[in-house]
Amino acid sequence: MPTLEVNYRDLCSLLGKEIPASELEYLLPLVKCEVKSFSNEVFTLEVTADRPDMFSVEGVARTLKGFLGLESGCPKYRVKRGSVRVKVSRNVKPIRPYIACCVVRNVRFTDESVAQLMQLQEKLHETLCRRRSKGSIGIYDLEKVKPPITYTALKPEEICFTPLDEARPMTAREILTKTAKGMEYAHLLSDKPRYPLLVDSRGQVLSMPPIINSEETKVTVETRSLFIDTTGLSPETVEEAVNIIASSLAERGGKVEAVLVEYPGGKRVWTGTLKPSTMTLNPSMVSEVLGLNLKPAEVCSLLRRMRFDVKLKRERLQAV
Repeated sequence: MPTLEVNYRDLCSLLGKEIPASELEYLLPLVKCEVKSFSNEVFTLEVTADRPDMFSVEGVARTLKGFLGLESGCPKYRVKRGSVRVKVSRNVKPIRPYIACCVVRNVRFTDESVAQLMQLQEKLHETLCRRRSKGSIGIYDLEKVKPPITYTALKPEEICFTPLDEARPMTAREILTKTAKGMEYAHLLSDKPRYPLLVDSRGQVLSMPPIINSEETKVTVETRSLFIDTTGLSPETVEEAVNIIASSLAERGGKVEAVLVEYPGGKRVWTGTLKPSTMTLNPSMVSEVLGLNLKPAEVCSLLRRMRFDVKLKRERLQAV
């Protein structure tokens, strides 16, 4: 299970109230966040829920708000269709065919919130994205990028850019053999004749998925607008990863914009919409599994406390 580091003051700020650390040590396990330690105002948590949206302090705070009765039901995030477009080349189809993206504006970073964003990215890589084999996430300073953006794949000898935290341009082969991330994930591209690449309208490289981002588009505490992408093997995985990151940033006041992805053949998909999904649940099954005699109205109330919107329809619950 993922282990997170969560700053106590940051968690209280997101909750909108200060709760004694001793009380949080009691409450956190009740929402499936086992407290491994608390030192220097930092909680080390093991998230035992199958909830990738809780792999950050923002997700933990969102869950606690419902559990404590501070908020109820599914969070409402306003998302508008933005102007950023992504064009997908035919070359990526046999490699990593899908991409989902969004833009988040009005971000106000601190060292702590940047660290949380990077932590969430890595936890999603390890879990939802299956160590980047099913999906890989890129996060960029949008002000350093000139859309439209192209998602393509080039021969290794055609690729050269300065990878994240490096001081000089490197070829694709050098990146895979001389950088830490390159050596760790080179096996994901080892049998590919072409490597995926995101470039802007000036030809500037944003990233070489699933390996590494470019240094030129690096996110810092001065960043105010983000472009976020996930490339991968299934449309569901890439969309889920983007939505988790976008909703976490929205918890801090970020303004989310959907991005139009244009595939070869004319297919066009709006991604990063934060559109909720719906499931149907039989209240009697809930009582049977839990061994409790819960009325449908009680089940509805408890689901809203866990941040679902619920409707009772023909003896079935529709949860969003």
